[in-house]
Amino acid sequence: MLKNIPIILLALAAGCASYTNTVPADRPESREAAVDISAPCRNDDIYLVKPGDTLMKIARGVYGDASRWRSIYNANRERLRSPHDLKPGMKLLLLPKDLPYAIEYTVREGDTLSKIALEFYGDAACAKIIAEENALPDPDMLTPGQVLKIPVLK
Repeated sequence: MLKNIPIILLALAAGCASYTNTVPADRPESREAAVDISAPCRNDDIYLVKPGDTLMKIARGVYGDASRWRSIYNANRERLRSPHDLKPGMKLLLLPKDLPYAIEYTVREGDTLSKIALEFYGDAACAKIIAEENALPDPDMLTPGQVLKIPVLK
């Protein structure tokens, strides 16, 4: 089933709690080290929140598309309790500009959101991300042939 998904997207969508999985198992670093985004990285990977910023405003400035605010929110779920939880000085992790915001997935017979989340993110609890992205009125009611957007997580 996974053979139809581009390898790069699988690597990028490696886990719902992906920040806790970024440190290779053979490195004796703590969980805190894995979630610290103040470590050296490219300047365009980090955004420093300014007074008056919103996720939509940041997305418009960074990606040229305000609707990509969910991309920023999803990449920072461990930092943000809600999309409105921005504070000046906060550092936000940004996905690369050339990375697609989401990929499309066609629901098959027997699929559930938990099963799809487990397939893409390795964590069934990430079903809520897919449900939110697709504004599903009833996340338990999927129809074969239905097309879902699966957000790419860092």
